[in-house]
Amino acid sequence: MPIMLKGLEGIRAHAGFPLGKSQWICVTQEMCAAFWLAVDEQDSGSVQAAGSHVRRSDQAAHGFHALGLLIPLLEDVFVLEDVVVAHTYALRDVRFRGSVPINSSVRLSVKLDAVEHKDGLVALHLDCSMECDANRTPVLWAKLSLQCEATGPHLLVSPPEHESAGAPQGT
Repeated sequence: MPIMLKGLEGIRAHAGFPLGKSQWICVTQEMCAAFWLAVDEQDSGSVQAAGSHVRRSDQAAHGFHALGLLIPLLEDVFVLEDVVVAHTYALRDVRFRGSVPINSSVRLSVKLDAVEHKDGLVALHLDCSMECDANRTPVLWAKLSLQCEATGPHLLVSPPEHESAGAPQGT
């Protein structure tokens, strides 16, 4: 069950702490086929292996497919109330650390690294790690920023100049 972050104060209270993990979802052959269709790259997903024609998607999901699961899996981890998500996401750092075999399951772990509030906008800086049940180490790691707009009257009060909660100090 996702954690509820209510308003700016609820978001600030969780800065620097893990928000939780998503549910496990199975990465199926159908999902991979839909990914290749969506990026219009049916043929570039193919490789020659030992004289036979094998699609990479028959063995493992593409790294960008795993990356594409990041935003939908966030909805499993937390919900925002009294803020409007502006659908402005920024990936600050992404590392593909392993493959996701077909018919394996993945889930996302999320930590709210820092919160910035300025001019009615709230930026959530998230550390995300995707684990796969077929691997011992995370398959994807990303730093993601999500921009929201404060909506309640109590949120429109300007914070002190350059306010940041949970931000690393001295770096």
